[in-house]
Amino acid sequence: MTQWCYDRAMVRLLAAMLTLAALGCGRIGYDNDPVIACQDMCPGTCDGAVCVLECGDGCLEGIECPPGIACRVNCESSGSCLGGVDCTQASSCEVICQGNGSCLGGIACGLGPCNVSCMGSRSCTGGVECGDACACDVECSGASSCLGRESCPAGCESGAGCSSEDPVCDVCAN
Repeated sequence: MTQWCYDRAMVRLLAAMLTLAALGCGRIGYDNDPVIACQDMCPGTCDGAVCVLECGDGCLEGIECPPGIACRVNCESSGSCLGGVDCTQASSCEVICQGNGSCLGGIACGLGPCNVSCMGSRSCTGGVECGDACACDVECSGASSCLGRESCPAGCESGAGCSSEDPVCDVCAN
């Protein structure tokens, strides 16, 4: 019986040591290193600490940015990102809708800063929801883009889009 108790104690000690080693290596909690977090969580590529999701030739299904890290989604070709872009869990988000008819499925921002460029003709017509973002910039420069379906933080509307240029519209640092 004594040997069995000794073996169980050794297993617990070994498990505790492995957990502490993992914490020390930054794989659990990432030691506050956003680059390591990006490398571990991003389904695309990392540009430093930013998860980059390229949708040059499609992304017909919805795109979901990983939680807790910065995210950039490039919807470059015509009809790309049709299933929408979900940035609600990202620490910050940038979505570039360059292709004609891109981002038709809508874009949902989270609480962090959100920057959306709707440059393609008829892009972002599914709407941009960034009313809860601490700063939101939506540029609707493409012909017939957005169609007024952007939801900005209160008082931060600017012609065709949203702007965080006014200090009351950028509360990220507060």
